[in-house]
Amino acid sequence: MTGLNGWKPPHHLSSPTQQWWLDAVHMHCLEEEHHHLLTLAAECWERCQDARRLLAEQGLTYRDPEGFAHLRPEVAVERENLLNYARALDALGVFLEPPPEPA
Repeated sequence: MTGLNGWKPPHHLSSPTQQWWLDAVHMHCLEEEHHHLLTLAAECWERCQDARRLLAEQGLTYRDPEGFAHLRPEVAVERENLLNYARALDALGVFLEPPPEPA
C-alpha cells in the first residue's frame, strides 16, 4: 500500500489503519516529519482497540484467589492509549475520525 508521494504506512499496522494513515497524510498534507506522530497515534488506537476487545470478552474486573474484585490491566491499557492517541493528534494539530475496525 503506497500513497501518492510514495509514502508507505508502517507495515505492522492493520490494513484499515494503514489506509487511515495514508488518508490522513493526504487529507492534511502531512509532511514526512509528521509521520512519526501519526504512526504513534495509529499504534495507540490499535492497542486501545485490542484492550477493548479483551474487555468485551472477559469483563472489566476479575477476582483474585481471595475473592476480591480488581480492574483488569486492560482497563489501564485502553485508557492510556486512548489519551495518547488524542495527544498525538493534538500535537499534529488535526482532527481525524478514528481508524475503522478491522473486518
